[in-house]
Amino acid sequence: MGSTMSISRTRELPSVRVQALATLAAIAGAVAIPQIFHVVGAISGMGTGLGEAFLPMHLPIILVGLLAGPYAGAIAGAFGPLVSFALSGMPGLAMLPFMVIELAAYGLIAGLLRTANMPTIAKVLLVQVGGRVVRAAAILFAVG
Repeated sequence: MGSTMSISRTRELPSVRVQALATLAAIAGAVAIPQIFHVVGAISGMGTGLGEAFLPMHLPIILVGLLAGPYAGAIAGAFGPLVSFALSGMPGLAMLPFMVIELAAYGLIAGLLRTANMPTIAKVLLVQVGGRVVRAAAILFAVG
């Protein structure tokens, strides 16, 4: 009986072109999806609560890591918040470095777990825990 958490090396990464296009799509999603949540939150009277509950910037980054691998995930994670800040001023400047580090970790970890033989929901949960641990470490380092 084999382990259900083994990592298989048989699934190759997509071509570099596919990885690049997936990275660009994830960056666009990381910019556009939070804007949609902000508009819906403003219209519904929930304000930023909708975005804070669903963390919409994280979703395309985790997805690209799981589908296109660790390189695409880490690059999209690092550039998503930077492009969003350049275009919309969000996330705020004080949080920007921590968001870059956290989302790059999300993308990298998701990409590394891409071939793990476990349910997708387990991968997503591990990615979220890993990203939060990396973010907490970055904040502790910055404060110290």
